[in-house]
Amino acid sequence: PILSWHHQSWDTEPDIVGWKGIPKAEEVMSDFFLTRWPDGLRCGELKLAQRLDVLNDDLAQRRMLSSNGVQASHGEQGGSDGDGHGGGV
Repeated sequence: PILSWHHQSWDTEPDIVGWKGIPKAEEVMSDFFLTRWPDGLRCGELKLAQRLDVLNDDLAQRRMLSSNGVQASHGEQGGSDGDGHGGGV
């Protein structure tokens, strides 16, 4: 699995025309107003999408090293958040 979150820059579909009153996804989808992010990351900002992309690269590298029998610590103090996977977002 990968970490992901919608960002407007990835939306390549044309805007819907001819229908009035369609609310924005941010106004009606609970994902947007119920999800909480660590300080410095905000829903809708490119910075959040970029951070998740970096975490995915890190996860992919760990999986690749693990499949080769190598363990990566990434210099994290303690090295685990309780589930054996290092820290969170």
